[in-house]
Amino acid sequence: MVTEPAAPVSQWRRPIGLPPRETTSRVNAEVLAEHVDDAAAGWRRRTHFVKAPHVRLHHLARADNRLFAHLAGVRAAGEAGWHVVRASLDSGDAGNVFVLSWIAFVDGKPDRMHDALPVLLAESQYTDAGVGALASIAPVRLHESLLRLSESSHPAHRRLALAVYALQRRAPGALLSRALADADPLLRARALRAIGELGRQDLIGPAIKALHDADAGCRVSAAGSLLILGGPGEVPLAVQAVQADLAVLPDARRRWLLECCIRASASPAARAQVRELAGDANSLRAAVIAAGAHGDPVAVPWLIERMSEPVLARAAAEAIALITGADLESSALKAAGPGEIAPGSMETGDDENAADAVAEREDGNLPHPDPVGFRAWWQANAGRFRTGSRYIAGRPTESLSGCLGVLREGTQRQRRAAAFEMARLCPGTPLFAVDAFSLRQRRELGR
Repeated sequence: MVTEPAAPVSQWRRPIGLPPRETTSRVNAEVLAEHVDDAAAGWRRRTHFVKAPHVRLHHLARADNRLFAHLAGVRAAGEAGWHVVRASLDSGDAGNVFVLSWIAFVDGKPDRMHDALPVLLAESQYTDAGVGALASIAPVRLHESLLRLSESSHPAHRRLALAVYALQRRAPGALLSRALADADPLLRARALRAIGELGRQDLIGPAIKALHDADAGCRVSAAGSLLILGGPGEVPLAVQAVQADLAVLPDARRRWLLECCIRASASPAARAQVRELAGDANSLRAAVIAAGAHGDPVAVPWLIERMSEPVLARAAAEAIALITGADLESSALKAAGPGEIAPGSMETGDDENAADAVAEREDGNLPHPDPVGFRAWWQANAGRFRTGSRYIAGRPTESLSGCLGVLREGTQRQRRAAAFEMARLCPGTPLFAVDAFSLRQRRELGR
């Protein structure tokens, strides 16, 4: 019997289909465009998630995983991906700037970084997106880029580098001390904010001095850092500085600094601030938020009473949850119907419409509470809490393990509060970054 000679090994091991050099050069334009659009949308979603009252770390992790899957798809497309990302900037969307920044810096390609920098520095929202993108990249990949930005003659470049270092909670070296003395107020303000984020107690002196800076942004940033790092002598100065500039701050910043003032103040001073706010009908919402930040369960009955006012109801329920750890999604605590009043739907003055708009913006993701259900819940649970003590999500604020528990399991607003309390408990340690990407957060929390 005659047999055919066996084919050489090099032939029968040859893969079926096109050679790799051909398959990798072929890009599905439609799929690539979807990756770019979905990554941009993922960043927009994330900016909402990190501030939302109902989002927890596992929600953030799912969103981050999807975001980076789309970024990986864009990166895999090579030059074609870069061109599509650049073309997407016509939308003027910060999400697309995030994608551009990430793709430009992740591989350290000078030409791409050179093209991306003017874009991400063009507007403040673009800069925020660029900082987020760079801070999500492994430090080893960013080392040379941040070093060059730190040594740039342009203040905006140095501010970008400093913001990334701060968000990654990494020491920026001499950049921080130089920035504190810089002529550019935006750079000074970012440096003053970084003092608190990085736990730099050795720089409390420059922060105190900056409370008298000519620039309001610098004064507020210095005060915020002193609220994190300061002792009994510095906190009252910081509170006074915040109160002086509170009116010029955006809503979200105003709310956070109000909470910090309450948390950092000694209990008698904090109670006095809450009472003063509660005594003015125009600052009742601030009083509700402040009562939750103080964490004394004595305020719970008063907060339940505030649920009769639609514009305050959800904020009051969240304040109770911040103190006690009550589950706002429990059917026993939720109103049977929607119970909401659409912003602008009432015949009210401009001030009241503005209050409704703030409430909807800050509380829109919270369920509407049932006051009867809350009264019954408090009657059953009040014995677990001690009047005069401070709690965060049902845990004593002076408990480090309790704060860590909130960082692992709480909502983003609760986690932000726990990070602040933990920084006060452990002087000199960086403020835990609840805005950081979830992979890093989970690693630091041992999850």
